Amino acid sequence: MEIFLVTVFQILSVGFLIVFLMMLGLWRLHLKSENTGLLDLGWVLGLALLCIFYFFVGHGYWLRKLLILFMVNVWALRLGGLIFS
Repeated sequence: MEIFLVTVFQILSVGFLIVFLMMLGLWRLHLKSENTGLLDLGWVLGLALLCIFYFFVGHGYWLRKLLILFMVNVWALRLGGLIFS
């Protein structure tokens, strides 16, 4: 049980680092372009990216993970399309 908790913490930490670095890059890009919509789009796409990452490295039943991956990415692409337009 203790090994599993360390693994979950490591997976969550890597996911946090991925989104943090992406948002930091988008924030720097926003300072140059003065377009705050990039940050909104980055938040939505970051969530989709995290879902894909957790699908491949996370623990659990693969069919349930696939269903969650599908639902989150459909939602994220729809919201990202609305924000982008």
